Amino acid sequence: MSLFLICRESQTNQLPKVTPHPTRSIPSQIVKPVSIPNPISPITIQAIKSNINSGFDKEKTKEFIFELNHDSYSKRAEATKGLETIAFSLQSEGLNNFFSYLLDEAAKINPPERERRLDHLIKKIVGKKSVSLAGYEKASQNVFKYLAKNSDYPVKIKLLFNKGFTDEDSMNLILSDLPDDVTQHLVSVTNNSRVFDILRKTGRAEKIGFEKFLAKNQYLDKKQMEEFFNSENYYFKAGIAGNKGATEDLLEKSATDKDSSIRATAAANKSITKRIYEKIAKNEKEHQVLFNLACNKSVPKELREQLFQVLVKNADYQHIREQLAKCKDMSAELLKELLQDKDKYVREAAYANKNLPKEFLKYDKGLSYAALAGIAANENTQPELIEELSEHKDPYIRACAAGNKNNTARALKKLKKLAREENGYVRMVLAGNESITRETLIELAFDIDPGVRYSTIYNPNMFLELLIEMAQNDRSNYIRGVARLVLSKHHADYLINIINSNLN
Repeated sequence: MSLFLICRESQTNQLPKVTPHPTRSIPSQIVKPVSIPNPISPITIQAIKSNINSGFDKEKTKEFIFELNHDSYSKRAEATKGLETIAFSLQSEGLNNFFSYLLDEAAKINPPERERRLDHLIKKIVGKKSVSLAGYEKASQNVFKYLAKNSDYPVKIKLLFNKGFTDEDSMNLILSDLPDDVTQHLVSVTNNSRVFDILRKTGRAEKIGFEKFLAKNQYLDKKQMEEFFNSENYYFKAGIAGNKGATEDLLEKSATDKDSSIRATAAANKSITKRIYEKIAKNEKEHQVLFNLACNKSVPKELREQLFQVLVKNADYQHIREQLAKCKDMSAELLKELLQDKDKYVREAAYANKNLPKEFLKYDKGLSYAALAGIAANENTQPELIEELSEHKDPYIRACAAGNKNNTARALKKLKKLAREENGYVRMVLAGNESITRETLIELAFDIDPGVRYSTIYNPNMFLELLIEMAQNDRSNYIRGVARLVLSKHHADYLINIINSNLN
């Protein structure tokens, strides 16, 4: 099971009952802002007057390397500065040649002290130039091997997208360091077949459900896609249905498949054509398929609006009316209709939709609690009204106000007061609101109610130091476990974002 699913499941589990006791004191390192050192200033140097794109002075470089072990500190400093000057003046081919030369020299020089200093210098150069080296296809395998072994994740992952990087041992070193869910994502997006070969050779492919994610890869050839789609495996077929590289023929087959979940996946595919869209809209009866189709932004807006009209006005689609009312693309006119829906949850969702005209976001004593709850949650509601509804006698309406992301100064002041609200549910909703201040987030992370502390873990503005504190020291085993899961997921998300940044 993926980490994401585990995190999702943990949200549904009942929280353990915790015997109330005095709030634990907040560690000083959490309260105080974390001091971040100033980045190293770039070295001010005069560019070396040589061909900085392809060459460097080997004799001068060799002299500098020799002087790294000079008795005079000033000579050692001058040698270090000279090598840095060369390194930071070079680009692409010249940088590769220079770096390769340093690695070769480091392998054969003595005494150890000079080797140590050169190694330190190499690492410093890598710190500043590693991204350039990792993206240069013509760099030597010797350079690639060093980067694979000694660099941070952004550089290692960049290497996996470099077609010139062919050393399988180094590639395996990088892949073995990636969590399973990150590797699964890589399989679904990369066009580097060497990655696939190594995962198969090492047996990792079977462990991560390789083919399930490969089916999502847009770079598959037509034959591979057809084989996946024609298999009896649901996940393979679903992967092709959502694959933006799928042919029109395969998309049409997916859109007319007997399995409604396959059809729903195809309806959300960003590569869907107008012809297939119209075919689905005409013949489809399944609610979720039509909803996905209406929300697919790759389809012309006028066609989607026509489908929204059908879904809102037809009583047969009551099951998805709440989803429709929450849809960010829903027009103001259709939202007005949904305000009159017989289902209170549909009405509440319509009142909470930001596309609803402001004239409806007013406090009327004749409004139902569902309407007031929606108004309290709507980010376009006036701060004065949010403040008024945050003191409503109904705790659910107060909770909706607590979850409002309107971050005006007046609204934030009221949110801070709600952190002391007696009702635990109100505080729990507040704890997940990304608009609360860092100070309020910290206060709620040490709340006596485990549900409140749990909610802070998933706040978009949760910061690393506080999350680590909760993972290590929260009084509840369950909360500590969830915090650890989220720490792992943050790490995976960080790596996945690096992968996505390397996609064309």
